[in-house]
Amino acid sequence: MSQPRALSALGIVLAISLIANALLLGLWIGNAMGKGKPPHDRGHRGGNEEAVIARALESIMPEGARQEMRAAFREGFREAAPYMLQKRQARQELKAALGAEPFDPAAVEAAFDRILEADERLTRSFHGVLAEELAGLTQEQRNELVAWMDELEARRREWRSQRKDRDRSDGPDGREDGPPPLPPGEGRPD
Repeated sequence: MSQPRALSALGIVLAISLIANALLLGLWIGNAMGKGKPPHDRGHRGGNEEAVIARALESIMPEGARQEMRAAFREGFREAAPYMLQKRQARQELKAALGAEPFDPAAVEAAFDRILEADERLTRSFHGVLAEELAGLTQEQRNELVAWMDELEARRREWRSQRKDRDRSDGPDGREDGPPPLPPGEGRPD
């Protein structure tokens, strides 16, 4: 039985970097494709639930109010700058812990905890700004926002259903496909 090969710290950091670059490229392409379209025509562009609500909010507000909302979000981001810095520092600590020799799992866990704490602070900060903006809506606008969110949930359900159907195996047990099988002679030792 062969020993599994451990990834070097450099390998892990490179993998994380490649994933981050791929995500950034996807965001850049997505934003470029949405330019010139009104916000409500761009559709769902991903992100956490708060970002989805913010985009929905933007799509139902008249242009003048939209500009005021954007200004409030910009101010909120400025106020959240220390939390963003804390998150960046925590990521640096994570990279240092991953590259440490000898490897210290407790240091990695501590860095992940600091990233999570910074994320929670950022989320609370954004929730505060979002709640203030939602408080300024009329009942009609809130109803429109709820309808927009219901439509989004329906599209998500439809997408998941289509994906689930597409991912199903043609096998007799109906299980979802996994990775392709290894070529003959390259099987995993038992």
